[in-house]
Amino acid sequence: MSIYGVPFHLVTFFIVLFELFLLVVQYVEYLKRPREKQRLWQLILLVLVILRNTVEGAFQIPNPDWPISLLLQNFLGQGFGYIVASYFPLYWYKTLGLRQLKPHGTYGFLFLIVPVIFVYGLIYPINQDIMEARKYVYVIPFFYGITMITHVTKSTFSQYRKDKNKMAFQERLLLLMAIVPWMSAPFNGIGLGQPQWVIDISLNTGFFILNVLFIRQIVKRTREEDNERDRLKTNLSDKEKGIACLEKEKEEQRYAFKKALNALKQNNTDPTLVFEFNCQLYKFSPAEIRVVKQVRLGLQNKEIAAQFGRSTRTIESHMTTIYSKADIKKDKDDSSMRAKLMKKLNMMPENIDKF
Repeated sequence: MSIYGVPFHLVTFFIVLFELFLLVVQYVEYLKRPREKQRLWQLILLVLVILRNTVEGAFQIPNPDWPISLLLQNFLGQGFGYIVASYFPLYWYKTLGLRQLKPHGTYGFLFLIVPVIFVYGLIYPINQDIMEARKYVYVIPFFYGITMITHVTKSTFSQYRKDKNKMAFQERLLLLMAIVPWMSAPFNGIGLGQPQWVIDISLNTGFFILNVLFIRQIVKRTREEDNERDRLKTNLSDKEKGIACLEKEKEEQRYAFKKALNALKQNNTDPTLVFEFNCQLYKFSPAEIRVVKQVRLGLQNKEIAAQFGRSTRTIESHMTTIYSKADIKKDKDDSSMRAKLMKKLNMMPENIDKF
């Protein structure tokens, strides 16, 4: 088929359309989370692949009638893929999370770009033999590709031995497999003589695998974020309920204090009213008041525990809190501490009118 007079294979055309759809979807996702740099690296790769498919598809057959030199048309039709490939070392370093790949991420592109500039900028303009240029330009990138893949593979297995993260290990291996078609594309075109549309399918199949992996990571990360958000909401709700309970408890304590105070002011000779007011004054909880009333009756911790159906340890814990609130100093003799507590609770407070 042809678009505005430019020959374009139907397979390549539909591949570009699908990739444009992916670009729109992923760009929208990137706008939602601009801080996630991994999305940005994926977007750059997607744009480069679309450019490669469009440019090499449009200039696959040079046309002398176009206002572009045949030399440039041949480069665009045969060598533009190396520009995309030169991005892979940086892409791998940024997305695989392997520090060992930093040298490739920093300098790897030179092994792919420099041969292209040298061959298409110097050798090809001299001999004007596109097939010979394609053979020469493939040599250094081919050996660098083997070196890079070997290094990435070793780093992947080394990282797995350290962190035992099976899912991350599988994703890294799939990323490796997705890049292999890009490294073998020149061999398919030169050595095996495959047509361009076959090469396009092999290249973009690997790229589609990359996008599936990336979308899988997005879904996984989004699910984790949703779970974390739900957990935070639950915690916030629990805290709000806890705060509401505390406020309710404080309000009940204020009401009980005022009630005990009013009763004591009306009859300040009743020892029971004095005792109950002091319990409120020292801010005993309802459970602690029930316990201290039994202490007033002369019951021991075991007897109180049996009466309330609680463990002795629970009653002892209440007593520790009661002593602390009433400012009773710790003593080895528990009976002495009880006596001091009862003395405080049965004592009429001074200046009751100040309350």
